[in-house]
Amino acid sequence: MRRRFLRFLAITTFRHAWFFFPLLALLTAGAVHTLRRMEVDTSLVAFLPPASPEALNIREVVRDYRNLEPIVVTVRSREPGHEAVLISVATELARWLDDARYFLPPIYRVDELAQDYYSSLSDLRLIQLLTPEDWAELRDADNLARHLKRLAAHRLNAFAPAEVRRARTLREDPLGALEAIQRRVAISRGPTRLETRDGYFMSPDGRAIYLLLYPVVSAENGRNATRILWFLQSSRRSILERRAPWADLVEIDFAGNHVTTARQIESVQDDFDKILKITVPLAFLLVLLVFHKLESLFFIFLPPAIGLVWTLALATLAFNGISAVMAAFLIVISAMGIGYSIHMYHRFTLELYQKRNYYRALSRSYVETGRGVLASAVIVTVLFALLFVTSLRDVQHWRDLSRILRDSQGLAQFGIIAAIAILCNMLACLIVIPLFASLKALLARGRVKPVQLYRFSLERFYEPAVTRPRMTLGVMLLLSVFLGYQARNLDFFPRFASISAFFYPADEQLGEADNRFGRPGRPVIAVVRGDTLQRALEQNDQLYRNLNRLDRDVYGILSYDSLRIALPSIRSQQEALNELRRIDLARLRDELQAAAGDLKLAPGVFQRYLEQLRQLQLRSDNPDFLRFSANESDALKNTVWRYLTSREDPDGKRQYYVATMIYPRAGGFPPDRLDAMTAALRVDLDQLELIGDPFVERELAQLIKYNLAIMILMAVLCILLGLILHFRSSRLAWLVFIPVVAEIVWICGLMALANLRIHFFTVLALPLILSLVLDNALQLTQYHHDRRPCSVRHAMLAVGRVIPLTAGIMALCYGTFALMRHPGFRQFGLTVLLGSAAVLVGSAMLLPALLQLLGRGQSLGVVLRVDSETEI
Repeated sequence: MRRRFLRFLAITTFRHAWFFFPLLALLTAGAVHTLRRMEVDTSLVAFLPPASPEALNIREVVRDYRNLEPIVVTVRSREPGHEAVLISVATELARWLDDARYFLPPIYRVDELAQDYYSSLSDLRLIQLLTPEDWAELRDADNLARHLKRLAAHRLNAFAPAEVRRARTLREDPLGALEAIQRRVAISRGPTRLETRDGYFMSPDGRAIYLLLYPVVSAENGRNATRILWFLQSSRRSILERRAPWADLVEIDFAGNHVTTARQIESVQDDFDKILKITVPLAFLLVLLVFHKLESLFFIFLPPAIGLVWTLALATLAFNGISAVMAAFLIVISAMGIGYSIHMYHRFTLELYQKRNYYRALSRSYVETGRGVLASAVIVTVLFALLFVTSLRDVQHWRDLSRILRDSQGLAQFGIIAAIAILCNMLACLIVIPLFASLKALLARGRVKPVQLYRFSLERFYEPAVTRPRMTLGVMLLLSVFLGYQARNLDFFPRFASISAFFYPADEQLGEADNRFGRPGRPVIAVVRGDTLQRALEQNDQLYRNLNRLDRDVYGILSYDSLRIALPSIRSQQEALNELRRIDLARLRDELQAAAGDLKLAPGVFQRYLEQLRQLQLRSDNPDFLRFSANESDALKNTVWRYLTSREDPDGKRQYYVATMIYPRAGGFPPDRLDAMTAALRVDLDQLELIGDPFVERELAQLIKYNLAIMILMAVLCILLGLILHFRSSRLAWLVFIPVVAEIVWICGLMALANLRIHFFTVLALPLILSLVLDNALQLTQYHHDRRPCSVRHAMLAVGRVIPLTAGIMALCYGTFALMRHPGFRQFGLTVLLGSAAVLVGSAMLLPALLQLLGRGQSLGVVLRVDSETEI
């Protein structure tokens, strides 16, 4: 069946090239056009199964709160004493960056909420915002003495205009609520503990001023992050060019998730460009060295390129885009397509030089080598399809299955797209090679000009295996035992699923060494919810209390950004008013009079102060609570929408969600204290979702490790079963299976010796190596079996050159990633290099020795006669 199908495909495509060429061009052009609307998601969330409620919440929160994580713009002066210049630069920069396409209005003075919103509130409403911690501070005896000293200072300087305004503020805000709130706002509205100086976010040494930019687009889209970084850099360049003196006095830097994402992309692209400019020509030269014809480049490299374009187009049509990690993996899968093309073109060339007939050469190469390519592709496709099957354990309803099929997220989609990619590469190879063969026959008018193919001197490897197979197998066994013993030291990277864990640009630091603000790490979004707005706000107030109870140093917390500072629940506002009513005015009067005597002040100086408190207590019986309504100020409404969202649950009930950003220090939250912090945050809360890299990485690590264990077990069974079905012989299947297992063991041992660890990037290289091992072992075994009578030496002379060719192409195209700056890609490149070496040794020594001992069915006399034959 397979033979007839492959022969029909080859001959039909060859004879009707006039029809298939335009069809191929039309399909590829349409696929390229489709790629224009492809979105690339850089989020870790992309690999969580979308059928789970946690993944749904994460995705929706990332969408709704995409602008919660700000970008910090740092304007530094190169020398001290330029505070005025810093303010001028910040003002001009804020004007340039105030672009609604990218950001909300920049913040560089004491928060606009404190300026516009808090200042507009009545004194009683200000008091309603106070937290229990604020009341504890206001009741403190030291705070009371500080107030008295300031009142005394105002009395002694009563005629100074500035002091008159401050005295009026104290009389109108007797408890100092506005000051406490402004101080709290200044240190809890950004990614770090911001401090103020003269109304600006300025470092204590006066050499840096900071702006906060809240983007309107998500950093999870790599294209958006790149556009934002380009806008920031162009704004900086324009300002410094327009004001030449500023370029010598200040420097402007950017930090934040969007900036980090864009810089990672730029860094990887820059390394790719530099490496590919060298490695791609070397790979081309290696192919030309073997085949001595320029046409070989088109036969080998064009089919996987077309297959990649088809895959990306199908992913865009089905899922509207892919993740950045999936895109990288598709590039790796293209290496499998290169392997298929090398095997097919090499066999076609051999048959063409022997038979001098294009029809017979295509028919023979497709029937024999094509069957091996088809078997290998189907086996690897089944392995990736198992990722989809394992994800079905989360499906509890048909709607969950439909969500998996339509969304470009989760390991299920990863398996689907990877399987599609392999099939597209195989199909492109099987279609393109006959078309090019037809074009070649047309241009050459049917003539064939054979050339000698390069052999790589492989006899140094396979001759010991052919002449002394038992000794070779013994050595290979000892090598397997040694490397298998070393493989026990191979462990998982703690942040297995993290991509950003390997890379954090040095220029993202915010100058902690210069006594400036601490550099924040990636934040965690804490989300509470309720069936009413007030219930959600009550939950958020409790979360704020839990945060205040945590020891920042123990849990690595730098700052947090909460709606509690702008809109507490009515219950919390009532509690604040109750604290106001508990103030004993008579006792306070006695304390003030005693303190006034010590300061030699007249007792009447506090009369206005006490009367104000009395009026506040009376008015607290009929309060004007802060609510989220149309009657409130625009400053409040604009601020609330940054934290609050609502949507209907599956039952049609409205749910309200409130988010709080929790920022760690640069090193992130301590992994060993993450569970304790989670438990402390959940105290007295009905429902709390913690969303961020630490939690996503932990869930992904468990998910991937679980699936990895299943995949290893299923891979062993699928490969063995697939080989048995392909050869219809258990003996031949084991001849291929043993080298595959041995070489995988060698690679694990070599990784352990090279101090490599199992993480996303090293796992990314394993399918590539597995495909390379399987292709070489299957093709050599099949050639030895199909061409009976055939000796091992003859098989190695005929098709053995493909082994170093494929290993060399993989080492050049992917192993050179070891030269990249990104540690993850560097370890990926090292893994590919080790894998290429293991494949070369296993395919050129271990497999020939097994074939020499177990490749029965051929008489010795025939084998010796065949050994004397020459093969191009």
